[in-house]
Amino acid sequence: KALWDEKGNLLEEARYENGKLEGRYMEKDTEGREIVYHYINNKRDGLHCVYYPKEVTNDEESKKIKAIQAHYKKNKLHEKKVHLKNQENLSSFFKKFMKM
Repeated sequence: KALWDEKGNLLEEARYENGKLEGRYMEKDTEGREIVYHYINNKRDGLHCVYYPKEVTNDEESKKIKAIQAHYKKNKLHEKKVHLKNQENLSSFFKKFMKM
């Protein structure tokens, strides 16, 4: 499954097997963050990452910069790391995601 906006930008991408999420799942939220989960048999399993929106990073090379990284096993969170880049501009970004 894939979903694009009117400009042709990929907003969501997922793979299903027998109606259940399987493998990489990616979505971009309304604020431009890219969120990536990995699923096994419809349960989060593996790496989960949230990337800063380009507007926050001011990165001219358009590289994705990781904000949050977590590891799941059988749908349970095992580890979470927060990556900081210019704390001053990112405080509002983190307030919304620290409760993940």
